[in-house]
Amino acid sequence: MSHRIKVTNMKSVKLSPGLMNEYGLDQNSVVAIEVKGLEALQKFKEYQANGLECIAATSNEEACRFMSLFTEDARVESTCTSADGSTCAVIKPHAMKAAGNIINEIINTCKFIISG
Repeated sequence: MSHRIKVTNMKSVKLSPGLMNEYGLDQNSVVAIEVKGLEALQKFKEYQANGLECIAATSNEEACRFMSLFTEDARVESTCTSADGSTCAVIKPHAMKAAGNIINEIINTCKFIISG
């Protein structure tokens, strides 16, 4: 039995002050990630224990509330782009512990703008 999770949706968004308060966040730019898989919540708890700062839904009600981040909602502004000159970078699962350093390197050294 595999305990892997699969990212099925991901979106970079800017939250309204009301949503920041609702989710207990002190920043408005976040990446919403939908994952599916056996024991996905337990896997996220393991990621949190390893230093990943994330909020995982612990109930169906909370999951439905978080899913609003992927829909048209006046309280959420998409920060994704698909303009010319764009590229895509994927941080592989084995590198997640260093994801912050990788992103900083992309921004500081390569002068890329991360938009989605």
